[in-house]
Amino acid sequence: SIDTRNSFEIGDLIRTVQPDLFIHLAALPLANISNMVSEEASGTVINATIGIIENIRRFSCHTKLVFASSSMVYGNFRDELVDEDHPTKPMSVYGAVKLAGEILVRGFCEKNEIDFTIVRPSAVYGPTDVNRRVVQAFLDDALEQKPLRINGKDSVLDFTYVDDIVQGFFLAGISSASSGCVFNVTSGDPHSIEDLAK
Repeated sequence: SIDTRNSFEIGDLIRTVQPDLFIHLAALPLANISNMVSEEASGTVINATIGIIENIRRFSCHTKLVFASSSMVYGNFRDELVDEDHPTKPMSVYGAVKLAGEILVRGFCEKNEIDFTIVRPSAVYGPTDVNRRVVQAFLDDALEQKPLRINGKDSVLDFTYVDDIVQGFFLAGISSASSGCVFNVTSGDPHSIEDLAK
């Protein structure tokens, strides 16, 4: 395994493999952890992103970069359904760092003529998640017949199954029409935390 913050290792990988597509998913996986260790959170996105782009520029300028951002760049949604033009106003370290990553990708890639796409997933869940996100936490507690602890019951999230996110990243990566674009990749069917618990 390679630490994406290690620019030399990333450079060796890109120079050796010469990938057509590089999907940059590296980040601390949970917003709450990012808020507690903000330097680590920013390093995994900002330093890694700069290193990846610089190494693509140096060794494989034909490589397309797909950057995994987050719906958390929006902060509080004005509307139930949010499109890509919704104002960005992050309310957490995680959202702020992801937005900073987007700005770096756009600025560095446009300057260096590197093809890129930005994807903003939302509330991803799936069978191999071991990070105790809300869907997993509810399922684990229900299977153990524990009462579900509901925080922020009125909070609304657009829960998206991991296979759908993977397909979204893949399509963003292979489509020439996605160049320079930002995409929300979500289910488009938001639910409150209380609905999820029910």
